[in-house]
Amino acid sequence: MLSELPARTSSRASFIILVTDTKESSRFSKLPREFLKNQPVVHTIGLGAAHDPKALLSIAEESHGTYSFVDDQNTDSIPGAVAVCLSGIKAVAAVGTRVSLEAAVGSGVRVERIESGGYSSAITGEKTSGEITVGVLYAGEAKSFIVHLNVPAVPPTSASVDGCCDKQELLTASFFGQYTTSDGDASPPKIQATLSVQRSPPEGVAVAASLQKVPVPVVMDQIAQFGVLDMVTTFVENEIWELSSITAEVGAAMATKLQSWWEEFVQARQFWSGLDLGVLEVEINKMVTILAAAGSSSCSSPSPVSATAYMLSWLSSYQTQRPTAMGSPSNVAPAFATLSVQLTVQETTTIITAPAGSLGGDSCPPCECDDACVEARPPPALVQASNVRRCNSSNVEAPPKLRAVA
Repeated sequence: MLSELPARTSSRASFIILVTDTKESSRFSKLPREFLKNQPVVHTIGLGAAHDPKALLSIAEESHGTYSFVDDQNTDSIPGAVAVCLSGIKAVAAVGTRVSLEAAVGSGVRVERIESGGYSSAITGEKTSGEITVGVLYAGEAKSFIVHLNVPAVPPTSASVDGCCDKQELLTASFFGQYTTSDGDASPPKIQATLSVQRSPPEGVAVAASLQKVPVPVVMDQIAQFGVLDMVTTFVENEIWELSSITAEVGAAMATKLQSWWEEFVQARQFWSGLDLGVLEVEINKMVTILAAAGSSSCSSPSPVSATAYMLSWLSSYQTQRPTAMGSPSNVAPAFATLSVQLTVQETTTIITAPAGSLGGDSCPPCECDDACVEARPPPALVQASNVRRCNSSNVEAPPKLRAVA
């Protein structure tokens, strides 16, 4: 099927939403990486305890998509999980986007490392330049990356400005991409931003070197976010991948280990003034709780697959800096829940009102057509039919069913 699709173009965005409840999806993860990279973006959604989380995450990663899952307790929320994907797809702002980094000529500045999460990056030109490939960019979303620079010391002959500091340019970041305007024409905008610093005069270098260097809070938060992403990725690769099953004992041991890793992570950053780990702590605690309960004989306990799926959908969300359904569409990473996501998910629920003169109650009012019980409103992308009451020709309430609305 994929081979029959038209080739991807630089000015149009193509997407596939793969929804499956079977382990048969694992065969797709064996497709060549280059093949998947040349195909449309694939957003994968796993349903229930029978799907293969690892395979679906692999497909999503290779095609630059996201992986979501819906657990067995939320099967009526499948339209909402699809809506989480649609919220971005229907609001594409640019395609083929990338960020180009260039060190200032003659500055001696070198690009040592780029932290870009799940987006590919490269350092070129003897560490004087680099690039981050983003691809499709949605309206309203923000991408955060960290670039580590090696900046040479101020030369002794450097001249000060008004006896104070020198302003030195370090790096220029340029944004490239195909932006589609409202009339359908694609234009390649170029947006540039230059990073510069105020350098102390030579006589003040010794004093400046003795001061503690602390990043601003917004940078610290992003450093911590990438740090937690690396921690969870390592935990999954080293502790979860090789497990054939998760028993109650294994789940408890994994939960204890993850909790220990998190405590060490927090302790190592306890003196980072202004650092806010509140949201990340809530999400790690949720992983610990799910792992501890996995494999339990209790009916309300999450399945071993759900424990793995939750962690992988969290990874997918933080790698792409986009929302994913982590068990249900109401459970997404708050850092990436844009207004478009919230509105699109809300549209999957149809509000029911009784016609004027109805006696109310649980019985379905007299109907003249199939949709007489549904309040007139603009058609959403999907309708969650569990909230829709319909009557048949005998005025008997019909069982709910899913339907798609164009």
